[in-house]
Amino acid sequence: MSDPRVRLLFEPNSVAIVGASSDPAKASGLPLRNLINSKFTGKIYPVNPRAKEISGLPCYPSVADLPESPDLAILMVDAALSAGVLEECGRKGVKTAIVGSAGFSEAGAEGQGRQTQLGAVVKRYNIRVCGPNCHGTFNVLKGIPCGYDHSFALPLSPGPVAIVSHSGALLGVLGHRAVQSNQGLSYLVSNGNEMDLDLCDFTEFFLEDESTQVVAALMEGLKNGPRFLELAERAHELGK
Repeated sequence: MSDPRVRLLFEPNSVAIVGASSDPAKASGLPLRNLINSKFTGKIYPVNPRAKEISGLPCYPSVADLPESPDLAILMVDAALSAGVLEECGRKGVKTAIVGSAGFSEAGAEGQGRQTQLGAVVKRYNIRVCGPNCHGTFNVLKGIPCGYDHSFALPLSPGPVAIVSHSGALLGVLGHRAVQSNQGLSYLVSNGNEMDLDLCDFTEFFLEDESTQVVAALMEGLKNGPRFLELAERAHELGK
């Protein structure tokens, strides 16, 4: 049984975007643009101490200043600031987070130190995290893009195929190919460094989802090989 908080990464009722920018040319501007242009009907909270308003939405100076605890926080801040921001999310009661920035375990010893700090915050506040160094999640079925992957702005069609990918770049390519071939998708996730949630966590969620009949996994490695084999057996039993 998957952690119910995994669904919040794909189906939040409220989203805070920390480090949100009004410039869609920047990666930090894409999550807000994608949500505004999508079918998302929940609450969107841009967080940036240098702005009062972004894209017509009130902008808050910090997570602590938000009027409620959002279901999901998307962190688009420098890697060196991410642990502090996630700590603030924990104090606010945020349940899930996507850490989009790079500069963690993929960036040598210094980056690994930053990721260790981030992991300590996750354990302290029991937050479920996608990333770091990831592009985020997309619920294609309900039109909820939570991240900055290029495919999240495409006119993707709802369908039975979910994709979990360590590589954000390849996920974007697959999104473009799906549009070209009119292939329907249910969910997309770029899970990056897998500091917390890993490929198996997302695969398990997809297998439990009634709308998903095919799960595609782009793997650069496995944290838990035996668990993945168990999930492959379950997929066989479910006819997926």
